[in-house]
Amino acid sequence: MRVNIFSSIVALSILVSACGETPSPEQQNTAGSVAEDKTTFEILGGMLRPATQVVGQPDQLLAMDARLAHYNTPALSVAVAENGAESWSHCYGDCKTDIFIFQAASLSKAVAATGIVTYALNEGIDLDADISSMVTSVNLTELNPSGMPITLRALLSHTNGAAVSGFPGYGSGETVPSNADLIRGENANTATVMFNPDIAGNFRYSGGGYQVAQLFIEDHSGRNFADLMAELVLIPVGMTNSSFSQPPSEALMAHGALARAHEGSGEEVAGGWHVYPEQAAAGLWTTPSDYLKFGLALMKSYEGNSDFGVSVAVAKEVLKPVDNEYGLGMGFAERDGKLRIGHSGSNKGFRCFFEGYVREGEGVVVMTNATQGGALAQEYLRGVNTHYGWADPRIKEIDLVPLTDQQLGAFTGSYLAGEGQPALFDVRIEDEGLRGVQTNGNTFKLLPIGETRFVDPDDGTEVEFVMTETGLVAETGGRLFPKAKSE
Repeated sequence: MRVNIFSSIVALSILVSACGETPSPEQQNTAGSVAEDKTTFEILGGMLRPATQVVGQPDQLLAMDARLAHYNTPALSVAVAENGAESWSHCYGDCKTDIFIFQAASLSKAVAATGIVTYALNEGIDLDADISSMVTSVNLTELNPSGMPITLRALLSHTNGAAVSGFPGYGSGETVPSNADLIRGENANTATVMFNPDIAGNFRYSGGGYQVAQLFIEDHSGRNFADLMAELVLIPVGMTNSSFSQPPSEALMAHGALARAHEGSGEEVAGGWHVYPEQAAAGLWTTPSDYLKFGLALMKSYEGNSDFGVSVAVAKEVLKPVDNEYGLGMGFAERDGKLRIGHSGSNKGFRCFFEGYVREGEGVVVMTNATQGGALAQEYLRGVNTHYGWADPRIKEIDLVPLTDQQLGAFTGSYLAGEGQPALFDVRIEDEGLRGVQTNGNTFKLLPIGETRFVDPDDGTEVEFVMTETGLVAETGGRLFPKAKSE
């Protein structure tokens, strides 16, 4: 079992980045026949790649079955597009039916933004207009004492200074608040969505802002969000196995099996999944193939073809840069002559990724039903990008620095979540490096790349052990984990 406590500190990148390693001739995909499709997913199932490569050693290619077990992830489902259309899809592992439906988590944001923008343009509402008076279920002046404008463009681009970055959802047996209540922070497991003028105008990721945008469209239309999104996006795009219904409706469950979420230990989440009243931010149920339809519709419309369910005007707004290489619900960047769009998603027991190449009509959606599925999906995406030559698979070359057991022993011991807080993990010597063991039994490996610097070879997370005035700390991603004092 493994979960790297360090990598869980570092937020998933909004834009799944990648950029150019040329595939070998035998890896080139000529999709078309069923046999060729099967060959492709079998090839990719044997070429997962960790985030690091030791200099002087051969490329490390990993097998899907072993990595599913390694990450305690029951299933990984994928859909791939070439030349503007899906070329193949496949589900690895314990896939319950041909239609296996996942929580898309924050991949929901792009679909929600597309629906909200569509509604606003249809109603003649300017995306840069202050919508405060159009939200009637919550008094936004109480959440926005500075009186700054609250606009759809700013809400959907995370630049309106809104609080609450993400949501844990609600477990089995828990009371689920209304959208208005969770915005107010009443009967909710998250804080009030307040607006801070000091950070407005700059990107600060906020699922709370999306919930205010959701409340706007609900109040202005007098209709529920799931029905609106079905009418404005899901049905026009052809996402027949998708829904924003939370909890999932019987109609959705009749389409196929809903993937059940799993903890890092591999244990199933109680009740099968958490419920997300935060529908715009995290509430979409979908399949990789359905989400790929949406991604392709957005890309084609951006290029001027609105025949696939999204208007050109809407796509131009959604993919218009605002700040931090982010538009409205979608990250994007121009790299090496390619316009890449993408997003990651993380709900309780679900990890998902989308990346697309707009002008080429290429893309991939990966969905998993486990906490550790994010690391697994990244290994798979590195293999996909290597295979197709789409992008650099972001594999970091490392030189190992030999350390003696005496040197390694200086870092062993118990580390705390923070000063005065409980122990979070222990560090032990293992082979040529260290092994981290969390209090729940999950483990991760650390290899030495300096006298005090280490890297997790699987996900590339770096950790440095630093001596401070108060003692030794493990530092990563700006977080400090102090070593417990010996008794």
